[in-house]
Amino acid sequence: YAGDLTNRHALHERLLGARPVVVLCGHIHARDSHAGANVLQLSAGALVEAPYEVAIVDVVAARAEVRVRRRVHALGPPAAGPGPVLAPADETWAYVAGGWRVVERTP
Repeated sequence: YAGDLTNRHALHERLLGARPVVVLCGHIHARDSHAGANVLQLSAGALVEAPYEVAIVDVVAARAEVRVRRRVHALGPPAAGPGPVLAPADETWAYVAGGWRVVERTP
């Protein structure tokens, strides 16, 4: 939630740099992804309410590239109405030349 993390700005400053950073988080119960500079943030959907899901996140590092793939698995019924899903169920990101970019997304 906006303003929920009291030291958000200080934490963001510590994460910025030349190396890739992957942040896995939950709490807001919405599946989303966001990349800015060297930081990739993957927010998890909820297990106890819609979208009733879990995710497997694979991180593979090579010399010139880091790849992150998130695959979501539904464990319950679909949400009635619009659900808290802002990112696809299967997505792959690559960190190349100082920044994150989407390689592949499948709904």
